[in-house]
Amino acid sequence: MSVAVLVVFVSGSLWGQEPSTTNKVLESDLLESKAQKLAQDLEENEAIVRRAREIAAEKRATKRYEKMVEQGRWEKFVEKYSIEIAMEKSGLAKLQRLNKRADSRRSYGLTLQGAELEELKEALLNSATIMEAYKKELARQITILSTPKGTIQLLMQWEKEL
Repeated sequence: MSVAVLVVFVSGSLWGQEPSTTNKVLESDLLESKAQKLAQDLEENEAIVRRAREIAAEKRATKRYEKMVEQGRWEKFVEKYSIEIAMEKSGLAKLQRLNKRADSRRSYGLTLQGAELEELKEALLNSATIMEAYKKELARQITILSTPKGTIQLLMQWEKEL
């Protein structure tokens, strides 16, 4: 707020006069400006908090990775999670779940019905494609997780989900 505007605003207030429409507009503009500044500060603070959380998650993930390496568990980790992630991304895990559900129902003399049956039929028809996708995804995940950076990124993702 400029000095001239401040003088006009204050002088009107000192003499007991109602602030003019111009003064009200100026006051409104000042409040809006302050609100925008506060909103911007809040966004910056939220960004700082997000970055701090990312840094903390990265430190925890790095420590977990280093501990796995020290204890000789990293190779098992790569093996286990490469398979698990590849199964999910390729659709093989879904096919397995549908098969298990069908087997479970058969054990009670029941069968899959409606949408579940159609899903299973479609998955079985596409099983060759699913297996090919699984093989490619498995190779990709092994490549990613076989690097410290890839393992740490996965661990960070898990940290963020907690």
